[in-house]
Amino acid sequence: MLYIKMMSAEDTADVYEGKNYSLITVGPKDRIQFGEWGSLYTNPFGSSDNGNPSVMIVIRENGDAQETYPILGNVYIMNEQGKTISTRALRTHD
Repeated sequence: MLYIKMMSAEDTADVYEGKNYSLITVGPKDRIQFGEWGSLYTNPFGSSDNGNPSVMIVIRENGDAQETYPILGNVYIMNEQGKTISTRALRTHD
């Protein structure tokens, strides 16, 4: 079992205790995939983001169900003990 902590777009440090985040559970046979709006995935917000890596897909065990999450901030992948084992920084183009 893994956990994905997706930070909000709030302009505060990720370590700030008041910062909002989403926590997503990933099962042992689930897959995680990162992509870009406009390449393989349609942006549900109807805007173009010029290729920023802004979507994370969780494909559930049976492969039929998948969940799409917009990446608004940094993403941390954690093990069952809450230890960060991987990160993905939000990239923005100026």
